[in-house]
Amino acid sequence: MKKTIIHGALFSMVVILFVACGGYNLNFLPPADNAKPQDIFPADIGGLKPALRKAGDIGGITAVYGNGDISIRVTRMKDREQADMGFKQAIVPQFKDFPTRSSGKINGVWKASGTDGTGRSYFAWVNANYIFMITGKDKEHLLKGIDAFQYISR
Repeated sequence: MKKTIIHGALFSMVVILFVACGGYNLNFLPPADNAKPQDIFPADIGGLKPALRKAGDIGGITAVYGNGDISIRVTRMKDREQADMGFKQAIVPQFKDFPTRSSGKINGVWKASGTDGTGRSYFAWVNANYIFMITGKDKEHLLKGIDAFQYISR
């Protein structure tokens, strides 16, 4: 009985972690290192056109759709090691004060998800030497961004 309870608790923790970090398919080839923004970002999401902006801290480009309803940030690093380090040092701390959050290196891939105090939803991950982050003004808009971005699927 005790063994069953322990196994059940472990299984529950794995499921919670999987759901909290968004059980998304991230198994896609990253953009080519010479890819241009128009090759990476969706041309529109639900009729919303992107405005491209430089991303801060570790660099990259953010495509902002609508009035910030959805944003997709893409940062290309030199290699996987730098992407992992950049994610750990620059992305993970952004989530630390979110009321709901989850982050860590799961199956060798850095991921983070959460919802900030305003209800804005976030999902970020590392793919090879790229760091991606999608945000939506709410969960529905986050999912629209995920559905439109070619490097992730539900």
